[in-house]
Amino acid sequence: MSDNPTDQTRRLTAMRDHYECVRCGNELDQIWGGHSLHHRIPRSHPFPGLHEPANLIHLCGSGTTGCHGWVHNHPLRSYENGWLVHMDQDPTLIPVWSARHGWILLDNQGHYHLCDRDGNPRTTFTYRKLYR
Repeated sequence: MSDNPTDQTRRLTAMRDHYECVRCGNELDQIWGGHSLHHRIPRSHPFPGLHEPANLIHLCGSGTTGCHGWVHNHPLRSYENGWLVHMDQDPTLIPVWSARHGWILLDNQGHYHLCDRDGNPRTTFTYRKLYR
């Protein structure tokens, strides 16, 4: 297993997350680098899907600052909002609260699906912002 997500996975997740922090919605500064790719099931609990898109979200800050730091310092709220996922759960089945879209499910193809808090679809459409 690789130590880091591939460049392709990083691009897919950045596009899926609209180059914004999933938690607060602030635009990610690609030049300053004041953001990080967060593992919903932490890196300290490796599993085969550790670096797959459904397990990754973009957050502002680092593991100790910004929203990324907030997520790690407030685990109960973070599990409730899908920003953290228990190691015995499948990240593709756990909804994430997104500042832009509300509740969404993430897949490993770099898409998100609108849903309710329980993961039930809100529409039959799959959304993905395309950049060219």
